[in-house]
Amino acid sequence: MIDVSKVAIIGAGLLGHGIAQEFATSGFDVGLHDLSEEILAQAKANMARNLQTLAEAGLVDGGLAESVPGRVRTSTDLEEVVRDADFVIEAVSEDLPLKQRVFGELDRLCRHHTILA
Repeated sequence: MIDVSKVAIIGAGLLGHGIAQEFATSGFDVGLHDLSEEILAQAKANMARNLQTLAEAGLVDGGLAESVPGRVRTSTDLEEVVRDADFVIEAVSEDLPLKQRVFGELDRLCRHHTILA
């Protein structure tokens, strides 16, 4: 059994950035990948806004809300995001050929013990 400490999320849309936020809130180091720097910037902004809303509602500690974005690193370079990940979650568009390409790349780039989901 492996110890999961680094998580990678492939796809920074609504689902992907939400998953990244939850893992980071739980204390994991998270890599978030997308093809667009603009989408990655929007994902970081959405996470910060979501966490601020949760802090204002008393659902998370304000200090936690401030520290979480620092646990999420973003990149358009897939290899950079997944090379040291223990657990990778695919959250790209619902397009079967795209998903097949992504998993093919993940199989090539990830370490043999990395969990792919």
